[in-house]
Amino acid sequence: MVQCESFFDAGRLDPAIGRELLPAFNECRTRAALSGRLEVPGWGANTMRTEFAVLTGIPETELGYDRFNPYYALARAPIASQVWRLREAGYRTICLHPFSARFFRRDLAMPALGFDTFLDAKALGGSARPPYRADPDLARQVLRVLDEAGSRSFIFVITMGNHGPWLDKGTPIDPAVTRLFDARVVPQGKALERYLDGLRRSDEMLAVLMSGLEQRRRDALLGFYGDHLPSLPHAFEHFGFAEPHSDYVIWPAGAAPPCRRDLRAHDFGRIIVDRALGAEGDTAIGDSSALIARDGVEGVLAASR
Repeated sequence: MVQCESFFDAGRLDPAIGRELLPAFNECRTRAALSGRLEVPGWGANTMRTEFAVLTGIPETELGYDRFNPYYALARAPIASQVWRLREAGYRTICLHPFSARFFRRDLAMPALGFDTFLDAKALGGSARPPYRADPDLARQVLRVLDEAGSRSFIFVITMGNHGPWLDKGTPIDPAVTRLFDARVVPQGKALERYLDGLRRSDEMLAVLMSGLEQRRRDALLGFYGDHLPSLPHAFEHFGFAEPHSDYVIWPAGAAPPCRRDLRAHDFGRIIVDRALGAEGDTAIGDSSALIARDGVEGVLAASR
């Protein structure tokens, strides 16, 4: 399951942009079990809000003020999650993130959410400032980790490759991107070019993973989604784009035909885990989660044990 930084279908800005930049994503959707918009808690930032929703299955409406940073209070002791469901079913659970483990205190949150291994920048490499670890390179590392972990493994990937700020100066932008629109007449045009160049590499990541999984695992399941839209409001306004949701795919389709369905972030992880474990229907997270009062604030503190 890949949480891809600032990913969305840029064809929603302009169909020509999506066709040029996202061939793997477009192919993936034609073969996906499910695809569509993903209703995420944040816009332009607040990755951990989407992350927490996907991994736990808990709606933000149940978090009170903790929704603004659920990791700060809620994920420092074991908490019921989709990760624990897999771990208790015998899966090895691994998180990869090419950045500091202490950011958002993921060093505390990931074990509490059920990951038995957390590989950060110390293990994977990666810069603390742009340019970050490129998504295609990270995809190849994911496949190496999968080879080492073997079957019955759950790997959650938090990418950094297309994280802002999208600076004017940097490595050369692919000419295929600069031909898509005239950056001189678009507000934040240079930043949008830089973002779309990163989006192209995110699409390459998806292509690497699809190909690698097809070669390794006939029964592999891949979920790929954007944590939030990029903070490029002036560029989006120029294109008349004001939608708040990212996009997702759950691949492959298997015996069933592809289905287009918009999802909420807190449903995404549960649907994937249900499919992995052979569960039927849109079941709830389980009886192990509960809401209790803590210091006068309603918070989710139920442990998975």
